[in-house]
Amino acid sequence: MPADQAGVAGAIASTSRQFGAALGVAVIGAIVAGSSRAEFTTASDGAWAVLAACGLAVLLLGLGSTGAWAQRTAKRNGEMYHIQLGLGIAAASYDSNQGIRLFQESFERAVRERINAVLEVDQYGSSRGVLEWETTQESRTIEIRPGHRMGDWWSIRVDRDGSIGVQWRQEVTATHIETLVEHNVRRAWQIADEIATDLGARDSRYLHLVCGGGMFPAHAGGGSIPGSLLSAFPTVALGALGSGVDGALLARIKRELTRSLKLIAYEPESGDRASSNPA
Repeated sequence: MPADQAGVAGAIASTSRQFGAALGVAVIGAIVAGSSRAEFTTASDGAWAVLAACGLAVLLLGLGSTGAWAQRTAKRNGEMYHIQLGLGIAAASYDSNQGIRLFQESFERAVRERINAVLEVDQYGSSRGVLEWETTQESRTIEIRPGHRMGDWWSIRVDRDGSIGVQWRQEVTATHIETLVEHNVRRAWQIADEIATDLGARDSRYLHLVCGGGMFPAHAGGGSIPGSLLSAFPTVALGALGSGVDGALLARIKRELTRSLKLIAYEPESGDRASSNPA
């Protein structure tokens, strides 16, 4: 289980132990009492055989639950247990040298300035943690580790073709939609949009947002990408967009995510006048 669910794990273990003790006394007592043998020492042979079989089963379960497969599963479940989002932005066209610009020192310097301005402080007012770069022939990835246990984890990937993906994750299971949109979706959108500008984006831009984990459980048909894992999670697709973060569209995202939790979200009386169409 995730580390922040240690209390739940302890409660399950304690309850299981008490239940097992009570059931064991009843079952073993019934085996001994129901034996046709006269002496207690021989009548308890069947009970000892049951105890040995149970001990072997516990040993096998212990080996299976602490192996490499179990560790990978626990890590994957822990990550999905926490709230996270992915936001992607791509422009209709870019300057002709955008693939070269991606690997220039000036681009890296510009991205660092963007990160320092937009992601320097998390929603708790704490400074971000370690910033790491990874470069391949097709992309550059920047990972920002949280400065504390409840901090924000960010990953920004910029591909040679100009597409930009921003991921965010925090070790919490629930938060207000207002907080998620205003503090995290807004920043993810801003940093992706500004990086697109640094790459030489032209014409309209298109945005795709996916939220999952925590209070966003996977459910069939919840997204807009048929046949994809993303189709299980709440998604919002917007385009064609201008540059910059649009407050009206943030409000629309807020309503869409609220409805994904089976809650009521009313449309504004004036209507959503933003120039956006579902992609």
